[in-house]
Amino acid sequence: MLIYYLSAIIFVLVVLGVKNVTRAISFRRRERKEIKLFDPEQADFYFYLVIPALREQNVIERTLEIISMQKYPSNMFEIIIALDKSEEADLKTKQATVDVLRQYIFNRKKHLPTISYVMRSGKGMKRSFQLNVALAEIYKRVKVKKQDKKKVFVGVYDADSYPDNRVLAYVSLVAKKSDNNRAFQQNLNYLLNSEELKKENNNILLANAYYQTFWNYIFEINRFLSTNKRIVKNKLAIFPPYCMGHGEFVRLDLLQKIKGFPIDGVADGIQLGFVLSDLKEKILPIPFEDYCESPNKLRILFKQHIFWLVGNLGFFNTIKKSRLFSMKFVQSVCHIFLALKWMLRPFFVTLIVGYTLVLGNFLLFAILVGVIWGYYLFGYIIIRRFLVKDAQIKIVPLKYYGLEMPLAVYFKSFGAVIGFWRLIKHHLFKSSLNVRNKVER
Repeated sequence: MLIYYLSAIIFVLVVLGVKNVTRAISFRRRERKEIKLFDPEQADFYFYLVIPALREQNVIERTLEIISMQKYPSNMFEIIIALDKSEEADLKTKQATVDVLRQYIFNRKKHLPTISYVMRSGKGMKRSFQLNVALAEIYKRVKVKKQDKKKVFVGVYDADSYPDNRVLAYVSLVAKKSDNNRAFQQNLNYLLNSEELKKENNNILLANAYYQTFWNYIFEINRFLSTNKRIVKNKLAIFPPYCMGHGEFVRLDLLQKIKGFPIDGVADGIQLGFVLSDLKEKILPIPFEDYCESPNKLRILFKQHIFWLVGNLGFFNTIKKSRLFSMKFVQSVCHIFLALKWMLRPFFVTLIVGYTLVLGNFLLFAILVGVIWGYYLFGYIIIRRFLVKDAQIKIVPLKYYGLEMPLAVYFKSFGAVIGFWRLIKHHLFKSSLNVRNKVER
């Protein structure tokens, strides 16, 4: 009888996933129509776009070219690259990121937005340290220009980001509708390097990129939408959403209120979402993608999920400072469930499907396998149907029409398991977490 209860859990999760994707796609289609209302002459929000960079000399020029192409007045936004003084020159090119930047800024075309950089020095190597140095510089510039902090947004991108060129226009439009619209998170698409993965025959890793993009529609967009509904009703989030570390925008007065980017967790974006949710601040999803690269090696995939899992469980550090103790239990259960599902889902499904074979229940086996494979096929079709035709990058198809996705989910869970084990050792034996947010490119 237990096998039927466990199978029912799989069916429920699949139905909820399909429901969430339908809702997210509907939101995306509806909100993208808003951009037609944008008038460049009425762009009254100023944007400082910050890119924290460490050993990014091979990609930074392309990223700056792409971000400079926003369909927004070039005199209404500027780009600040936040560097770390400890970075050494690349052994092959003999150049550090700062060397490439100096040359690029010197040779850039005059019609592009202002591009500059700041240099952070000191102990420790966290993105949030670099971001806060850039933020301090932004405060200085705002004061000199006598800008209203309520009319200034700070955006964060990664050095491999390739944002849709309508993002600033959309944020400006929506921010103008209400003074309470002061935090945003872009949709993420992890298929920027899909061509490279295809050429290297990394089918599982390409499938991971598809699944991670699908996950954005299953889970992340919907958590923003659900949480925002509760906040409008002056209720605290049941399952506080995280930000993703790039494609995020926060109005300057709100950033000042929370004293800058969080530095107490391993992942500043994830912690930023928790802090804003605790203050009952809406984080509005942006229906235009920020394209980014996906791991091209299994060890990098593991490393990425170690970082993400440890970052998500950093929620328990955030709630220590929470104003409302009554919600801690519910929120904690939600995050524990997410971590367990993340780590155990592939093993759980494998156990159930294998057990149906041992029992000789071939009908249940066929139904279970059909539902699971059908679910991933649905995700693949959704991406090909809705995210490819208007994508600003080339997205290559999977070799086996989405059938590799369950294997990708299986492998990526090992990273989460390793991350959880490191957390246990860290708390029990005071060992170093050894978690890094820098993925080499």
